[in-house]
Amino acid sequence: MEDLKKLRDQIDKIDRKIVIAIKERFDLVQKIAEVKNKNSLPVEDNKRVSEVVNGRLALAKEFNLKPELIEKIFREIIDACTNYQKIILTNS
Repeated sequence: MEDLKKLRDQIDKIDRKIVIAIKERFDLVQKIAEVKNKNSLPVEDNKRVSEVVNGRLALAKEFNLKPELIEKIFREIIDACTNYQKIILTNS
């Protein structure tokens, strides 16, 4: 059972890194929202979404991960970031 605890501890460390990375992403999203607001740009940018998703699909293939799983995860992240930008701009 000790091996299981060690493995779970490693997962906990990775999860912490993931949460930190998401926090960093949202910090950048806030800055992007400010730039978009200043330049009267729309929140949603379908071309950029396609670029991000396709880039992450390429990474999925590179690391031998299921592309559909990675796409689902990143579409959720993108949706959350888009909604966050809308909230920021509504409160500006």
